[in-house]
Order: sequence, then structure tokens, then C-alpha cells
Amino acid sequence: MTDLEQQLTDHLRRRAAAATPRYDLEAIQQGASTTGLVELGDRRGRRPLVIAAIGVAAAALLLVALAGVGNAPERDELTMVTEPDDPPSPQMTAIDAMVDAINTRDTAAFLGAFSPEGSFASRGDFAESSSLFGNDLPVADVELVRAWLAVMDAWGLEAELSSCAAQAVPAAGTHSDGVDAVVECEVATRWHTLSLEITEGWYFELRDTELLWWNSLSCCRNDLVLLDLDPPERILPLGYDGLEAWEAWLQAQHPEDAARFLNLREGPPDDCDGCEEAVARLAPGDPDRAARLAPLIWNARDEWVIDGHRFSPIGLIPYDPALAEEIKASIRQYLEEQ
Repeated sequence: MTDLEQQLTDHLRRRAAAATPRYDLEAIQQGASTTGLVELGDRRGRRPLVIAAIGVAAAALLLVALAGVGNAPERDELTMVTEPDDPPSPQMTAIDAMVDAINTRDTAAFLGAFSPEGSFASRGDFAESSSLFGNDLPVADVELVRAWLAVMDAWGLEAELSSCAAQAVPAAGTHSDGVDAVVECEVATRWHTLSLEITEGWYFELRDTELLWWNSLSCCRNDLVLLDLDPPERILPLGYDGLEAWEAWLQAQHPEDAARFLNLREGPPDDCDGCEEAVARLAPGDPDRAARLAPLIWNARDEWVIDGHRFSPIGLIPYDPALAEEIKASIRQYLEEQ
């Protein structure tokens, strides 16, 4: 075990020791609250987590490091147990700061975790982005980062790291040279407005203690484990299959609302060169799962505007955040009728 891996292990042990008990599903559903889109400006203060004090008891955590697919390098497992009080590694401190900043919607803290040339996968495309890459938002585009955090706020995003593992450092980083460390984490991703919880693989490239690149959706990388759309144990009521069931219920029971809420996903054209192979790589050897995952990396048909910025979301959550409160009410109605 390398020094970085040992530091990550010790850090995760401390996080497990501080974890709080799992909350009751029904109570979480009844007490869940979130706010709609807020004004984006310097006057905006920090907001506590949408659901405060949600955690997982250390004894209940099943800690599994992300397993590679294809020819990806083997990953060393980091298990979360109790004890030690050694300080966390500088790299893990930087990752923690970024995750905390997402959860509190703190733009300054989020930007502070990155290097000036850092960037991240924003779950879609901002038309005004200075990046040459499609699914890439440079932190230098500060106003776009503010808009992105407001989108996360509208859907009530909460991220909780479950396990992290140090990986082999690539010869060249995804978008930057000089990568000193690579960390992959398994993350419980909770979208409280949608009553949705999934498990994602988050990928970090760091130079010293600054983030160069963060990928927040693991299905967009062929060498990472695909996200678990329907984790068996979760705090919120719905996995992704439940969200799809709500869409089907909405179309059948409330077609007018469906026409307003649901933003269709656009797949590649039928004659797309190499598209079949690209879809197959999402889940090697499992064509049904690959076909189900494929729409999650397609852009939605309609874009929308937030604070004057046009954004085209990818298919994971393609809904307009301006409709977040109406969508939340509809999902609650759906859950009550089940």
C-alpha cells in the first residue's frame, strides 16, 4: 500500500467513525424539502444541506472500491473501519473541500479546490463555455460555475463519499499535464427534489493539492465502473428505475404535465459511425444494460436558460430546473399513489 493509499484509508476510517445513523425512509420522504432556483449573485450566502445530518452508520457501510473493466489497472481496495486520528492526506482534504462546497453551494470554496486551469464534467454543455471540449466546464468561467451550482441546488444534490482508492497516474491527464495523483471514489448521490438516489464513480486528477479535473458521471469514461442506477440500500425512495416509472405514470395519468416536464433525450443518428461500439462499451458483455445506460449520456432535446446562460443537460436528469418545485410535487403524488 502506497503512502497516499494509507492516507486515504486513514481518512475514510475517520469519516466512518463520525457517520450518523441511517434515517427512516418514510420520515425522509415526508420531511424532505428543497428550494427552487435562486438568484445567482455575490449576495447569496451558504445554505445548509437540503437534508441535514444524513449519514450512514459505520457498521452498515459496505465498502467496495471501484472495480476496473477492460484493460484498466487493478484497483487497491480501501475499506472503511473505525479509529485512527492521523490527519487526512492533502489530496483527500482537497476532494473533501470540493464535495462539501457542492453540498453547501459555496462557489468560492468550490473554485478554491481547483487549480486556475482546472475543469470538470458539468453533466451537460454550456453554450458560453470557453472550453474546446463538449462536456467540460473550466472553473475560470466563474459565472457558469455559479449557474451550475444553482442547477445542483434546484435538484437538491447531496453527495456522500463511500470509498476512495488511489489509482495509477496517467502519462497525460484528461485535460491537463502534470498530474501528481488520481483518486476514484464511490459516491452516494442524492437528488432530494427528485427523491432519487444512485451510486456514481467520481474521478479526480490532482496536481499537488489542487484539482485539475473532476468527472462526475462515470458512464462517460470507458475505464470506470458504471454507476449503480438502483442501489439496493438507499436513503431516498427512488432509484433510477423509480424515476423512469414516474415518467411513465406521468405520461399515462397527466399527459399535459408530461409534455411540460419531460425533456426528450436525443440519441445518435442511425448511421452514426462507431456509435454501436461506443454504446456496447458502456457495459461490456451486457447489451441490455448498455442500451439502458446509453440515453444517460445523450443530450436532452431542449436546452434551457439560467441567469442568462444556455445549458443543454445530458440525459441523466434532463428536466428544466425552473420546474423543480412542480416536478417534486408530482413525484410526491406518484409515491403516495403507489
